[in-house]
Amino acid sequence: MFNSGQLAKQCHTSIRTVQYYDQKGLLRAKRSQSNRREYDEQDLLRLQQIITYRQLGFTLKDIQELIDNRQASKTLSALIDKQTAMLHQQIHQL
Repeated sequence: MFNSGQLAKQCHTSIRTVQYYDQKGLLRAKRSQSNRREYDEQDLLRLQQIITYRQLGFTLKDIQELIDNRQASKTLSALIDKQTAMLHQQIHQL
């Protein structure tokens, strides 16, 4: 089990980021008896996914859909197409 600080350190991000994703429902911490957030290996993998998707430019709403969707490959494909179109548009504008 990891606390927020340990999870943040494992993923090279801030504690505040971990807490924010927990608040937004992207991560789902369990609570210890002292009411501290606790995360397991699945949460570590999930945070790594979230960070990767953010680096690719996906919105938190899109990431939530990707992570929660059982047919993520179709959703991911559609979102990648959307992201590619946005990038092409930005390149054209520049």
